[in-house]
Amino acid sequence: MIRPCPCGSGLPSWWEHDARGIPLARVCDACIDQKLAAYRPEILTDPAYLADEPIEDDDLKADSARNRGPRRQDDLTASSREGTPETEMQMGTASRRHGWQGSGRALRALASPVGGRPGRSGSSEESECGKEAR
Repeated sequence: MIRPCPCGSGLPSWWEHDARGIPLARVCDACIDQKLAAYRPEILTDPAYLADEPIEDDDLKADSARNRGPRRQDDLTASSREGTPETEMQMGTASRRHGWQGSGRALRALASPVGGRPGRSGSSEESECGKEAR
């Protein structure tokens, strides 16, 4: 299927490639000279213009290891923990962020293990703190 050129001329367009086959721009007869004028002439004609050594896998690994320093890892893990219900309970931000009303006891009850309130293990014995609270 022939697509019209993005320049707005309405003419059919094609991809213009450099000497190595890398696509440079979508062009038509009306805009080809203008769009290709931005590229150096040797890019269009000389296949050796990229005669540099190819990027080795070891170079890529070294770059990615350099970008993953300890500080950056900490930032990534901190942002992934941010906003979860568990961390909001620990930081005390749940009531402010979600507009919850109530005491700290209610928030602790929400964070308690299934089947009971904090301080109760399921047995009939109560801790000293539990007796004083009543």
